Amino acid sequence: MTEYSRSNTYDDSPLEWRQLSAEEAALLRQTQPPGISIRQVMLLQFAAGLSGTLLLWALASTTLALSWAYGSLTCILPNLVFARGVTRPWTGHNAVTSTAGFFLWELVKWALALAMMLLAPRLLNPLNWLGLLLGCFMTFKVQWLVMAWPYAKIRGFTKL
Repeated sequence: MTEYSRSNTYDDSPLEWRQLSAEEAALLRQTQPPGISIRQVMLLQFAAGLSGTLLLWALASTTLALSWAYGSLTCILPNLVFARGVTRPWTGHNAVTSTAGFFLWELVKWALALAMMLLAPRLLNPLNWLGLLLGCFMTFKVQWLVMAWPYAKIRGFTKL
């Protein structure tokens, strides 16, 4: 049992802070993944949407390719609006405005995505719903690859 788990009071002394040496900092940088840029996520989502659209256009029908492209846009455009909103200077003054700004822009993102989905039958004629939903789903899931990429680089799964 550790020293900190024996006591449940608020009088425990906090952990002591000390400055890292250059060697310790270098070791920490090597073992910890770097931060993920929102630009990386957006670019990879755009690339996934574009490559899926071109592949479907070449191998299947134009209707399926356009539906996939529109589905990708229903993921990409709201994410761009959200990213722009939460990175604005006025949303980061304190914890309350940061949290409120996050939830506000998340609501805007969902409303925009829902509006784009509802407008799809009017904008695309004919519409392939399966292609639209798969385009949206596959474009959205690309962000998990972007988040896993730094861990894969550290653990030697990739040499890039």
